[in-house]
Amino acid sequence: MFLVLTIVTVIGAGCASSQNQVAQRMVSSSVAMSEQNVEVIDLAASLKAGDTSKKEEDQIKYRKIQLDGFEKIDQLKEWLTEIQTKQEGLSATYGLKKDYFKSIKVALQFIDELEASHKSITDIRSEPRFFDLVNLLNALRNRSYSSKEESLEILTAPISLLSHLQRPEVVLPTSASQLPIQQEYSLSPEAYSKELVRSPLFSPNAQVCTYAGPKTGYGFKAGLKILCGDQKLKLKFGPESHTGPFNSRLFRAAGILTPRIDFVSQVEMKYDRKFITEFNSRKQTNTKVTVLGIKVKEKAWNTAIKDPMGVVSAMKLNDGTVLAGAQLAEFKKGLYTSTDKNFTFDESKESKIATVTFTEGSVIEDIDAIEVGPWRFDEPNHMNNEVLRQQFMMSIWVGNNDLPMNNTRLLITKERAEDKTKTVKVIPIYIDVGVGLGVSDSIKGMSSYEIDKMSGTMSETYTDSRGDDPTTQKTKVVFQFINKTPTKIIEKLTFADVVNGLNLMCLYKPEQLNAALLQAGIPTSLAEKATSKLVSRRSKLIKDLELQRQFSHCLHGPS
Repeated sequence: MFLVLTIVTVIGAGCASSQNQVAQRMVSSSVAMSEQNVEVIDLAASLKAGDTSKKEEDQIKYRKIQLDGFEKIDQLKEWLTEIQTKQEGLSATYGLKKDYFKSIKVALQFIDELEASHKSITDIRSEPRFFDLVNLLNALRNRSYSSKEESLEILTAPISLLSHLQRPEVVLPTSASQLPIQQEYSLSPEAYSKELVRSPLFSPNAQVCTYAGPKTGYGFKAGLKILCGDQKLKLKFGPESHTGPFNSRLFRAAGILTPRIDFVSQVEMKYDRKFITEFNSRKQTNTKVTVLGIKVKEKAWNTAIKDPMGVVSAMKLNDGTVLAGAQLAEFKKGLYTSTDKNFTFDESKESKIATVTFTEGSVIEDIDAIEVGPWRFDEPNHMNNEVLRQQFMMSIWVGNNDLPMNNTRLLITKERAEDKTKTVKVIPIYIDVGVGLGVSDSIKGMSSYEIDKMSGTMSETYTDSRGDDPTTQKTKVVFQFINKTPTKIIEKLTFADVVNGLNLMCLYKPEQLNAALLQAGIPTSLAEKATSKLVSRRSKLIKDLELQRQFSHCLHGPS
């Protein structure tokens, strides 16, 4: 029993081309999905309809709708319309935000367009708009399946552990004719490098920001929202302050959609006591351990109360005095006391504060779009999308192995909600690519931004022999990468995905990688070491795939 609980504890700790070309390829991948069965959409869960403490008339009844015919689409339309009519009451009862109802409105617009097309259901399934609708509905459903309470069945713990230990692998083709055609990119490496070393989002030394709200999502890292000029940004602290900015630049330059993230050595903000009182507004994550569905243990994560003043490195007083070091530490004493969420301030001290300066961190841009909800790698439309699988290779390269549902979002461009004549864009993005440049091949020692511990290789080969007959022997490439959140996209990886992912990796020259690492605030010596390891990992993969001739331009570093 102790061994099983130990396994459970380990698992619980672990769970937590150009852009135009990428968009075109994503559409073609959606069309290719027309032969796939669309999963059942359970939208009622997003309204917490199972909460029997609410009155029946305040709930939308639990329903599962299969999108397999016009009559069911009509049923879905009727149900979504009912949500819209009850918007005010549902918002008050369940805390649903405006973006939720804007997303429902766009879904209804999609359905109107499908009905107006007067095509057969087979034809509708081949339309990108149909898959936009399915992805939108999935994201609405996922919005409620947050990580605030995860359930782990103790009898299936060994299976869960094995899924965590699963390493991606591909089989080498036996014939050169099976090799995929190398991708052509319209942007030159110089054009890509502009994203790598682009101008910062704002100048922290020339601008004083204001408080815009707390961090209210999940996660162990502290943070807050700030307004700098007309830019609304998220300020995040912790080891990902360097790796997030680097991964973001690298991914965006390859056409992978993620917010712009910058390293900042400091940020000065006009003092606002809400920064202190709201600092610990992050949601708590609970893992419930069950045996045959009966709860036997519950583990709460992300419960530590962070000291707001722990991320303040300096204060400026109204008279111009700057406090730092011992003077700051002395001034902090007695500034406020708190019990639970009740705060008492020394107003005579507080009235003297003009600004606070935060320690180093990262700022993340706020994307101006309707946020529908998270998307999952194991949803059919995503795990069967070749573009996402190729992008997954970039994650393996940099060691970005933290890919849970809460690190993804489906966005809708805002203009569609106001003007039906404009083409809507449903955009799947990665909102958090912070983990990287550390240990990504050990469930026990996973880390971020420990470049000294990062392996210089990402792949190895072995022969899968099924007897003496050489025709039954297969050479496989296995990746030294364990995903914190197991996903079926690993099982779907093909040799073509790996090669096309390698095309993305080979967009960058070593000097461009080094420049991007420096832009991310990584010290020169560590930036050089990280560059060497990234180049070595890429070169070793090329040799393991036996593609030295095709990727001769990308071979650098030790053999």
